[in-house]
Amino acid sequence: MRPAPATFQKKLLAWYRVHGRHDLPWRRSWDPYPVLVSELMLQQTTVATVIPYFERFLQRFPTLAALASARLESVLELWSGLGYYARARNLHRAAQILVNRHGGRMPRDREAVDALPGVGPYTAGAVLSFAFNQPAALVDGNVIRVLARVYGVRQNTKTAPVSKRLWALAKALTPPGGARHYNSALMDLGATVCRPAAPDCARCPLSGVCWARRQDRVADIPATGGEPAKKTIYWHAAMVEKDGRWLLRRRPSTGLYAGLWEFPGLEFASPPSRTEIPRLFRDRFGVRPRSVRAPTPLRHVLSHREIFMFPWLCESVAPFGGGRWVASRDVPRLAISSLTRKLWGGIGLDFTNTGRIL
Repeated sequence: MRPAPATFQKKLLAWYRVHGRHDLPWRRSWDPYPVLVSELMLQQTTVATVIPYFERFLQRFPTLAALASARLESVLELWSGLGYYARARNLHRAAQILVNRHGGRMPRDREAVDALPGVGPYTAGAVLSFAFNQPAALVDGNVIRVLARVYGVRQNTKTAPVSKRLWALAKALTPPGGARHYNSALMDLGATVCRPAAPDCARCPLSGVCWARRQDRVADIPATGGEPAKKTIYWHAAMVEKDGRWLLRRRPSTGLYAGLWEFPGLEFASPPSRTEIPRLFRDRFGVRPRSVRAPTPLRHVLSHREIFMFPWLCESVAPFGGGRWVASRDVPRLAISSLTRKLWGGIGLDFTNTGRIL
């Protein structure tokens, strides 16, 4: 027996009134602009990671107009370290569209919200329900987990038919009034109680009506068909210092870390030979390592990539076009990726003599 929508909503909202995350900064006013910023930031990123970025972002760009008029470089600098930088570019462009076409206001109709850069079905539902309390459903990993377990959805949730079924279920469960708090409750339950691993079923308000709980199948649901294998990348970075300044280059405008600054580097699908790197560094960047011995790699993991980074302390021996010399104090302030930030953390350590980063 699956719970009726009214039962599901009642139990969920009663739990939320006591245990919900009411103190999240974007829930203080439900203003559309902070809601939009938070939803773009929260895509594939945890709440704990987002909060300090969100607060700094709103201090720097307190309104849509302030964000729309800002340089993209400034937006990327403030986003630096949060990852998935296409979100920052989409948010900046969305602010410009909202100012230029909608008078600086968030539209209330679904079609206009859907048309904003970076806004998919989930984000549109979140903006409309949180900002305007409209009965818009939303489905993400947290929601999928709760609905699949409670309603016994045993098929692979990443297939199109099952995804469509879950969206239909989410829409049927969303109340016509009060969707703001209902959707917040659903998200909070998935994030804090109905977790992927070690769910706290004893604290769950839906445990008595949960199909997976009754069938002792909580650990098996949701079924996802397994995660795709990560692509392995070997990244050799030339860290070139001269008179207290470091050589950086801007990445291409498309692809991974698009438009961000980084140390010049070479990407390989398999480990290159130790003699190959000095030659390539000189040919491509006009630099040479101060040591022929590569350091022990740093490991950097993304959603679909595992990157082994080999930083080489180098010196410039020929002009390098397209680069920029940056003072040490300014490197962390640039729009740099988390990968580059991790490499920068090795500065000052003795990897000339030891051949490794400690």
